[in-house]
Amino acid sequence: MGEINLAVNTYAGEEYATLILPTLVPVDSIADPQREGGPLVTLLTGVKKRTVLRLIDADVEFQDPSCDFNDQDTDIDLTEKYIDPVKYEVMIEMCFEDLRLGWDAARLKAGSLNDYVPPANIEDAFMQIVGRKISIMNEQMYINGKAGVTAGTVSFTAAYPGIIARLIAGSDVNKVALGSITGASFALTGITSATPGVVTVASTANLKTGDKVTISGANGNQTVGGVTINGQTFTITVINATTFNLGVAVAGATPATAGTVNFINQSSALAVLSYILQVVDPDILDNPDTKIWVSREMAKAYAFVQAAVATGNGSYFLDKKQMDFLGNKLSIVKYLPANTVIVAPTSNIFLGVDETGDETYIRVTDMSKTTGDDKYRYKASMKTDINYVKGGDIWLFAPVIA
Repeated sequence: MGEINLAVNTYAGEEYATLILPTLVPVDSIADPQREGGPLVTLLTGVKKRTVLRLIDADVEFQDPSCDFNDQDTDIDLTEKYIDPVKYEVMIEMCFEDLRLGWDAARLKAGSLNDYVPPANIEDAFMQIVGRKISIMNEQMYINGKAGVTAGTVSFTAAYPGIIARLIAGSDVNKVALGSITGASFALTGITSATPGVVTVASTANLKTGDKVTISGANGNQTVGGVTINGQTFTITVINATTFNLGVAVAGATPATAGTVNFINQSSALAVLSYILQVVDPDILDNPDTKIWVSREMAKAYAFVQAAVATGNGSYFLDKKQMDFLGNKLSIVKYLPANTVIVAPTSNIFLGVDETGDETYIRVTDMSKTTGDDKYRYKASMKTDINYVKGGDIWLFAPVIA
């Protein structure tokens, strides 16, 4: 007789609100329900603590017909994964007195004590800028983790890996190194430690100035910005038939003499898309819930490829190129790293956020009413996390997959 196997049995019991919060889920976010082609992840709101993503599986056996009931002895496997929300805050203290030293003084109210009170238009603009940066930083963090946020500083201590790191760490996820796709990489024979660093390869024929390349497997001890050069992505300038520079300073006493240059550009975009259609299970691709995440750089490269074979009747210049490959729509993800592609059903990736209020509302405190300090404090508080389930239906194509 079958049994129920409980890996962990935690009752969540939350009900999820449906309100979408603009700074946590901005326009064209991976979770935006109004996004063209639909959202790329499933949004859970009202997440204040660990939330359980319950999973169930069972085997089914087709048997010979029999008058006697022949139990196939199938177990029901109940497992779970979690959304563990991380709380983080934005805290800004401002003194607006210096406005009186410029032409903005005309906007201040009469009276010297009002020199500290910000004009409404300046405060509104300030709040909009802060809110916009919060939304960009959140989107970057959902995808790339806190180490991948470039729009601002992330200093909170809790771990926040982001969805790409979660997929790389997941033993059940299908992962393909870009270096195994013909045409999307080649070997390097040297990297100079210089400003900028110069890479030597057999031929730069498949590269163009402005392409983004990712270095992997380089020997030596070279670093960029104090971090190993392996796994980093650079916007290149082609120098000649065998060299290109990385546009940044490369340090290290032992230069690389071997390694791999990975890229998705005009020369390799079709090869990568063709490979994806060859290896991903057709049932996954045919699932209307499945989305193919591509970077802006890959989308641009694919658009150039389409233009190269255009008919010449104006399609070179009219309208945006369709991001569709043989009936499979490509979803452009703003902050997805170059040279990375994700294929995943929307229902397999969950983004948890807290409910109404904190994220759309920046609390403003006039300190003159409490401590007597002529300052204003602005505070926003958030809780978010992102995770996946059923990794067997998810594919990650990236330069570094471990």
